[in-house]
Amino acid sequence: MNCKNSTCVFALAAAAVVGAVGFGFVSSAKSQDDGMQGANPEAMMAEWVKANAPGKEHAMLLKNMVGSWNAKTTFWPAPGAPATTTDATAEVMPMFGGRFVEVQYSGEMMGQPFNGRSFAGFNNASKSFQSIWFDSSSTGMMVNTGTKTGDNALTWTGSYADPMTSQQVSTRCVDTFTNDAWTFEMFETASDGTERKTMEIVYTRRDAKAEAAEAERVKESQLRIEQMNNGGR
Repeated sequence: MNCKNSTCVFALAAAAVVGAVGFGFVSSAKSQDDGMQGANPEAMMAEWVKANAPGKEHAMLLKNMVGSWNAKTTFWPAPGAPATTTDATAEVMPMFGGRFVEVQYSGEMMGQPFNGRSFAGFNNASKSFQSIWFDSSSTGMMVNTGTKTGDNALTWTGSYADPMTSQQVSTRCVDTFTNDAWTFEMFETASDGTERKTMEIVYTRRDAKAEAAEAERVKESQLRIEQMNNGGR
């Protein structure tokens, strides 16, 4: 196949994903059927749907994360180095009937535009939260497994390959939710086993309706000023 455009690449990717999901479903059904010869396919499908239905853990993510956010990000690049703080925004949306959430983060890093994406959810089969993060500044992905560590807190553990050294870096991240605020903290473990805080993001929920009303008010004010400058025409 001669693939020279994004449409072809997308088609190949979609085919691969559909094939993988279909194989997983069929393999699961076959493994169950090995011990359930003659089982009712409709009953099996009902059990599959029940096993994969969103639950209270998914509701926790939806309640505390979905929405529009302003963010203040503080980054500590090295032990003893001064911290840098930047402003950012984030949009968090539900996916696939509330099974997952998608985070779209927009800010800057070292004076350059910075965009990141994260997908998170709760895996009913493994009984654990799972997330993945990737961004515009690197080619790697950070994969985390999380547990609930409080009524409104999640602790994630994972690792990533340092782009400068190619060494694996262990991480611990904590999400803490309080009303219309959300704090993300990231810690890294050095080769000597010591842990240090490397990042903190403080999210504050935006009032989208209030922002839209303010934007409309500013627009109307600018229009009146223009009319006055043009002699009321």
